[in-house]
Amino acid sequence: TTIQLVLGKYFGALFLILLALLPTLLYVVAIWYLGAPEGNLDSGVIIGSYFGLLFLGACYAAIGIFASMLSPNQIVSFILAVFLCFIAYFAF
Repeated sequence: TTIQLVLGKYFGALFLILLALLPTLLYVVAIWYLGAPEGNLDSGVIIGSYFGLLFLGACYAAIGIFASMLSPNQIVSFILAVFLCFIAYFAF
């Protein structure tokens, strides 16, 4: 059905965002071990930042899928998605 196609595209985009965020955990581990007393790191802030990045990526993926629904041309959809994400970033 159509809703399965849209949800599959959205969850595929979310999975790609998650895969892009996973390698950055190496920085967290490196900072954890290189801290003056080992483990001197605010874990709550880091976990909250990762959740925020995941939710921001989910919002931008939804905007991108919405823009691709509006136009059959890929280039127009991309430009519209970038414009809408720009507006969402600076409006809120």
